[in-house]
Amino acid sequence: MKSIFCLVAVVAFALAAPVEQNVVSEDESQELAAFNYAADLFDAASTNAFSCLRQSGYATAFLRVYKPDGSGQVDQNGITNVRNAYNANMGVEVYHTPAPQANKPGGNQFDETYTALRNAGINVRTIWLQVTSPVNWGSNQQFNINFISQFLSRAKNYNVNIGIYTNWYDWSQITGSWSGWTSSQLVSLWYWNAYGVGPQAESPADFQDFRSFGGWTQASVKQFGLQSNVCGVNFNRNVYPSGTYAANKARSVAVVASTGNEITVGNLFA
Repeated sequence: MKSIFCLVAVVAFALAAPVEQNVVSEDESQELAAFNYAADLFDAASTNAFSCLRQSGYATAFLRVYKPDGSGQVDQNGITNVRNAYNANMGVEVYHTPAPQANKPGGNQFDETYTALRNAGINVRTIWLQVTSPVNWGSNQQFNINFISQFLSRAKNYNVNIGIYTNWYDWSQITGSWSGWTSSQLVSLWYWNAYGVGPQAESPADFQDFRSFGGWTQASVKQFGLQSNVCGVNFNRNVYPSGTYAANKARSVAVVASTGNEITVGNLFA
């Protein structure tokens, strides 16, 4: 069973070849009125593509802005995607896929992401840290905890909220089920549970399968489907409670500076 979870963790963000399309159906919308749908992705996508996703029922985009290539680096596709998704009137969240075994502490990697966003005229209220795929983290759990702690502390210094993408198995393997973060700050949880790749391997689009772990007693977002394709965009499928944030009013929630060029992302749970 553990090997299955590990395998799915590795592919959770692979987004390989396009698969069967996943437009949010009318039945799904009625059945899951308590939830909004979100797409997470890292491939480059145009404003038109994001507009198409929104029209297909996806209210929010979770976009990668840091990738683990080399010793870790800003994902320029993600920076461009942020503005494209915002211009498509979607809610926008950003996530950081770290390079935990690189010679670059968690705080430094946070600095790179934060600075890149600010230099692009993007204010950020929340950054989601991906803590998954245990094979990419190494076996020294205390080292991993220190890396995560540094990332969280640096975010707190900048008054940026933090969320973590993981699940009970990944968190156990990477940190030994560490819950020490609870004493210093609030950290939202984005958990994943899928049985494999593609629409046939999706778990239910609700939180009924959530189990408490690592200090979290509830979740904010669930990734329930891997490798979908709509509007020519490869992405993973997610749900979050609709009462959290009116994503169809993203423009009124996102802050636009007086210059008209700056936007704010990460409002979903801020």
